[in-house]
Amino acid sequence: MTIQQTSTSRLDQDLEDLRTVLLRRVTFPARQDDIVGSLVAGRSPARLVWCAGRLSPERLYRSVDQVCAELAARRSADRR
Repeated sequence: MTIQQTSTSRLDQDLEDLRTVLLRRVTFPARQDDIVGSLVAGRSPARLVWCAGRLSPERLYRSVDQVCAELAARRSADRR
């Protein structure tokens, strides 16, 4: 396994973990601060809080799918 593959699989796992936590803790629609606040209040791992901190602070997310799609798109843009 290469470093790139390890990094990709870790990020995929983070998105899956984030999805699971958000489905339990966040009521949508929600903004970045609502999402991050819920993660902190629920004592989620710092890696998930950091991941959610990359979301746009101005956008209103209507679903967990929108959250995960934006984070995946940002990850793709970062790799370029």
